[in-house]
Amino acid sequence: MGKRTIRYQPQELSERLPKWKGVTLHVITWEDLTYTGKLIDFDAEALMVQDPNSVWYNRRKHQHRILLENIKEVICDTSEAW
Repeated sequence: MGKRTIRYQPQELSERLPKWKGVTLHVITWEDLTYTGKLIDFDAEALMVQDPNSVWYNRRKHQHRILLENIKEVICDTSEAW
């Protein structure tokens, strides 16, 4: 059975982000780049997402800082979104 996902637009993120710490997100940017990982932090300007497999391949925790103005949409699994 596949996952059910919900797509959120950037203007919806301000109310959702506090609930999503530690949740796996797929962040799609206007440059058509997709970042997948757990939300570890956020502020008024950006999100911090940690790669899920970063520890596996080199023991470093790769983190990506994604500016909110560059986000096209965020995709989240419905079971984790609530």
